[in-house]
Amino acid sequence: MGKFTKSIYKAFKFSSERIRTSIIYAVLFAISLALAGCSKGSSGSAIDRVFGALSDSPILSAVPTQVLQQTQELTVDVNNVKESSTGSDKDMAYSCKWLRLTGAPATEYADCSTLPNGSATFATGSGILKWTPSTAELGQFQFEITGTNKAGSDRREFVADVRLAFAGLESLTGVQGDRMTLNWTPNPNATGYQILRKNADGTTTVFHSVTDATLGSITLTNLVPLSTYAFRVSAIDTLGATDGNTVTLSAVTADLIRLEVTSAASELSPGQSTTVTVRLKDNGGNYLTTSGLSVAFGLS
Repeated sequence: MGKFTKSIYKAFKFSSERIRTSIIYAVLFAISLALAGCSKGSSGSAIDRVFGALSDSPILSAVPTQVLQQTQELTVDVNNVKESSTGSDKDMAYSCKWLRLTGAPATEYADCSTLPNGSATFATGSGILKWTPSTAELGQFQFEITGTNKAGSDRREFVADVRLAFAGLESLTGVQGDRMTLNWTPNPNATGYQILRKNADGTTTVFHSVTDATLGSITLTNLVPLSTYAFRVSAIDTLGATDGNTVTLSAVTADLIRLEVTSAASELSPGQSTTVTVRLKDNGGNYLTTSGLSVAFGLS
């Protein structure tokens, strides 16, 4: 083997070793990141999430953020999904803790039996949590559910976001060519209401704001005749959050250009007089003026 060939061989061998070393370090680094990204729990569960079934430690089902209104029941069922996506509670024991998120440094968790309103139940054998927040509760509550079997344990954290109790928009009345009235039942604990319009693409925009929380209706004016309007009303609580209802009602404004002409007499004889009244009327049969234009005349 010539000197030049030997040099190439040594360089190639050295590069191959460096590549193998780099790959090993990269794999180890990826594993460490994956382990760090796993939710709190036993090391066995963390390894399972990276490599598969290397242990019998449980893997609990994920729970998304729960948005609910006051007096609405929260129901969450956590399972061990290690063996299947549907999950199982076989040989499992669960515990539940909670704390209130206030923006201040987090306090210690408390057992779920101490949740406000005293209505909470938690089944340690099935991982089912039920709780109905009262009208005194608002804001976010963080929960931590731990599931344990003989091989290890796993934990899941989720947030329950409690909003103001509000039924939303109840009816649209007085629909005319350029206006309509929105009606709802006010909540005395609200600070105001947002009138949202649903757009053709499905998004919503704030159409009007109501700052008087005692109001239960509002008439929107300057609407476009012969146009479809879809509205939603949201209540705003003391924390600045809206209630989260999705009730949307829609109506089509009428045509403004309608005339109604009435006369006090259908026939006139010489020497008689009558009054003719002209009034504006929309396409829905609603008068747009409280009084019309009246003209008196007679035949001589």
